[in-house]
Amino acid sequence: MLLALREQVAALFAAGDVNNDGVLSYEEFLSLVKVVTPSASEDRIWRAFRACVDLSHTNADDQTDGLTL
Repeated sequence: MLLALREQVAALFAAGDVNNDGVLSYEEFLSLVKVVTPSASEDRIWRAFRACVDLSHTNADDQTDGLTL
């Protein structure tokens, strides 16, 4: 079950990573969320993005301003 969830997240990530750089920028994240949840406000999406960025950066040296897997 966890493997299936990871595969789904990876597929969403790949679909949203328009420039294929391995990082979801805010613009890419916004576009992806708007497809999945059109009624989401930009404020809510921004807060979700920042929370995900914080969680995805477990390495203190990682200064990427986007989401990575």
